[in-house]
Amino acid sequence: MFVEIFMAGIILFFTWQKLKPWGHRDTEKKQINSLQTWVLILAGIVFLTTALGILNYSRQRAQGDWDAWMIYNRAARFLYRDQANWQESFPQEMSVIFHADYPLLLASNIAARWDILNKETPYVPMFQSVLFAFAALGLVFGALGKFKSTGQASLGLILLGGVPFYLYEGGRQTADLPLAFFMLATVVFIFSIYEEKRLSMLILCRINRSPRRMDEK
Repeated sequence: MFVEIFMAGIILFFTWQKLKPWGHRDTEKKQINSLQTWVLILAGIVFLTTALGILNYSRQRAQGDWDAWMIYNRAARFLYRDQANWQESFPQEMSVIFHADYPLLLASNIAARWDILNKETPYVPMFQSVLFAFAALGLVFGALGKFKSTGQASLGLILLGGVPFYLYEGGRQTADLPLAFFMLATVVFIFSIYEEKRLSMLILCRINRSPRRMDEK
């Protein structure tokens, strides 16, 4: 956890250094008119309403929905409770409904946080799910604001945050929203390469492949 905090601090520092000259250039491009201002205010209201809805839904379903407590959180408990023999918790005879072949990104993150806290608490998967929900909204707003305009960024946030289905997904603790976030981030990086001709962004575009089943390892 301390390494992650340190790395996040380094990234934020260099990002701030990179963005600092923006105040002295592209002044006209960054100005927003009155209509964009009102749309931005509406987007802020939608974001706050969506955030409260996600938090409320997450509180009501502390264990998440079916996929959460039958797949991801269950796998996290196997990893946390028997760290020395965790692979034995995924036998070949396990029913396919438990999806032992699913990647362990969410489960391992949850188990790692429980290990740091030395406590198995539902607040960890709840926080992770809510974090991805906010991150996806922020990515939509930030990308559209950078490549288009503040007004279009606000409309994008309104359209995504105003969908009730997205509100539920933010509190379900499943992998649908994290997967959508990484797919969207890859598209944003590819578009950044096209617009700014920055080939260094290629390092952030990962080529995902289907993981092998655990019974094949």
